[in-house]
Amino acid sequence: MAGTLFIGDKNYSSWSIRPWLVLHAFGIRFTEKPIPFDGCSESSHFKQSVAKYSPADRVPFLQGSNSASPQADPLIIWETLAIIEYLAEQNPQLENWPRNVRLRAQARSLCAEMHSGFFALRRQCPMNIKADLPQIGRLLWRDKFLVRKDIHRIETEWRNILKLSKGPFLAVKLSALDAFYASVITRIQTYKLPVSENTAQYMQHIRRHPSVKMA
Repeated sequence: MAGTLFIGDKNYSSWSIRPWLVLHAFGIRFTEKPIPFDGCSESSHFKQSVAKYSPADRVPFLQGSNSASPQADPLIIWETLAIIEYLAEQNPQLENWPRNVRLRAQARSLCAEMHSGFFALRRQCPMNIKADLPQIGRLLWRDKFLVRKDIHRIETEWRNILKLSKGPFLAVKLSALDAFYASVITRIQTYKLPVSENTAQYMQHIRRHPSVKMA
């Protein structure tokens, strides 16, 4: 039992959906605790609920189970990448990260880049899985050079690692890396941003995965 994962709405919160996908796809038992979003003011229910547990005042965060010492203070892991690393340490047999050293190093590098970059795509194309916004996507693609630059960079990353891994997933089989970029796939789909045929094929593999369908 991994513990309790506190998240925002998976339709909108790209950071929340990433650890959720790892937990669900790898069959790690956990309790899901959505926190409804009603604003970012200090008086909002969302802020007050998150502040009770997370030192960063953000979701997602994982309240780890401590079966060895149930009376101890709960272990809180915040930040998506830290949660995924914790899950990998606690469940090494599941190989959340690829076994191959080179693939694993590249996967971690790509996740770190996702964590700290691609600001234009994230800002101009907010995640909304259920929406269909091709008109907005066409305007963004026409007018926003940095959005095009982010997509081209991501496609290059995917092409290079798929060349190394031979697919069908970025690191041979589903891994934390695919979970990290799943929200990019939903953005491309929502805004119908143009991508290559190889990218579209990879996206199909992810979108057909049972855990992605359930998100």
